[in-house]
Amino acid sequence: MTGDDPRDERRTDGGQAAAAPAADDRLAATLARRDVQVATALVVAQAVLVAGYFAVTDARPTSLRYIWYPVVWITVGAWAVATRSTPPTNRRRRLVAVAVAAAYLVALARLGNVVGPASHGASGVRVIAASPGWGPTIQYSGAVLTVTAIPFVVIGYAALSYLVYAAVLDASGAALSGVLGLAACASCSLPLVAALVAGVAGTGAATAAYAFSLDVATLAYLLSAAGLYWGPAIGAAIGGQIP
Repeated sequence: MTGDDPRDERRTDGGQAAAAPAADDRLAATLARRDVQVATALVVAQAVLVAGYFAVTDARPTSLRYIWYPVVWITVGAWAVATRSTPPTNRRRRLVAVAVAAAYLVALARLGNVVGPASHGASGVRVIAASPGWGPTIQYSGAVLTVTAIPFVVIGYAALSYLVYAAVLDASGAALSGVLGLAACASCSLPLVAALVAGVAGTGAATAAYAFSLDVATLAYLLSAAGLYWGPAIGAAIGGQIP
């Protein structure tokens, strides 16, 4: 006769039924993973830096979500790059992957206004102080081009480009999902939406579209990172089921 413990169930063949892992065990296993621990430490470090910045300066956040979005971009990008492995391959394929990723990065930088044509203002380099993630922003104006490097944007675009590189090495159709990353720049996607909305509903609606541009960019960034990170594995699993 068995006890009252529901895990102590006997099978008809006399064996012992395996107990399902408890939710607490799964949570403990997840928290014990080194990548989760490192990501958590990175979030905490960024939160401390942000809190310290506002504690020692006169700056005040306009919105809490604008403070946390850089944390999301940086943490997701760093975690994806650190944990995304690349398969062994030949030199030719690796060079092709580098070329595709580089072209992708240039496209993101241009459409995201990280890099743009030369302006008519003063030339030189400026460093703009801002809260961690947003700053320090580096601006360069030259005779040929201008560069505006916001830390979390640069890190995010670089991470997406690395994921494109890894996806190309996997020779998977999932590399196409990287096109979603082109929408991860508020300055190129939302002005088009705002112009359309303004023409239909007036400038008040257009202003609302701009107000949520970073929200849309962050969502696009997360979708892009997820598609590029897990896409090759999903594609391989589906391909293995097709005769």
